[in-house]
Amino acid sequence: MTDMLRLRVAWTGSAVVGGGLSTFYFDSGSTATAITPAMNTFFGVLKAYVPGTNTFNIPNGGDIIHAETGALSGIWSSGGAYTISCTGSGPYPSGVGGRIKWGTAAIINGRRVRGATAVSPMVIAEYDSDGTLNGSMLTAINNACAALLATTGVELVIWHRPHPKGAGNGASALATSGTMQDAVSWLRTRRT
Repeated sequence: MTDMLRLRVAWTGSAVVGGGLSTFYFDSGSTATAITPAMNTFFGVLKAYVPGTNTFNIPNGGDIIHAETGALSGIWSSGGAYTISCTGSGPYPSGVGGRIKWGTAAIINGRRVRGATAVSPMVIAEYDSDGTLNGSMLTAINNACAALLATTGVELVIWHRPHPKGAGNGASALATSGTMQDAVSWLRTRRT
């Protein structure tokens, strides 16, 4: 079975009602000690655009999951946890922000495997007057996505979950791109 390393980054603070969670999966061939520093660098870029009342909490490890079944098979540790205080200032629209789209080259059941990470809320200064997103912020986040994907020893994967009624196995696909598009997105759930 193919194993994945799961990392759950918790968002806390008054701007995140009920708390938030960003879940990432990495190929089991990734170097565990490289994952959390890479995520610290990635979220270190995002912190400037999220209200200063928020914090990103990156744990020092997580669960090992079988991609085909979703079954928990163990735990992994990186040796280092991080707490990142956000620095965005000014008002913010609750539950509204941007969305990073993660692309892969994999096709399963006739569909391309894709993932997403919500970046919400974002401070109002990161929106243009026409309601789209600030260009310099987009460039910074897109560069952070590229840097994460290029990090030696870190293989971000997107998980295609198994069919709930057993009609198909799950699978993981290597992420090949990450882009925040110039469009506002909103949250329907914090399970991203």
